[in-house]
Amino acid sequence: MGKREDLVDQIGDPDLLFMDGFDDAIIGYTAHQPGRATVPVYDQSKILAELMRQGCTYEEAVEYYEFNIIGAWVGPGTPVVVAWLDTDELGEELAGALALVPNPESQPS
Repeated sequence: MGKREDLVDQIGDPDLLFMDGFDDAIIGYTAHQPGRATVPVYDQSKILAELMRQGCTYEEAVEYYEFNIIGAWVGPGTPVVVAWLDTDELGEELAGALALVPNPESQPS
């Protein structure tokens, strides 16, 4: 079972909203609060790493993320993204993720 299915099963809401293409960035869900929807929670650094894995530069990934992900509001079920306080940790995680991204310039012709 994947992360989406696990969350739907744990929360019991088949209508949860997810961000397509970022299942590896799901880290959990919001705790129940009266009057608020329980929604999936994503890791910002993992979203940026996935965008770069798909071919974006860091700057392009940030621009896409800010406009299309953080700038998107689809109602009270909109997923939440966590940005970690330690920016050095974010940089290290992105550097680690970038090490996994093939560099097209280093590929044989």
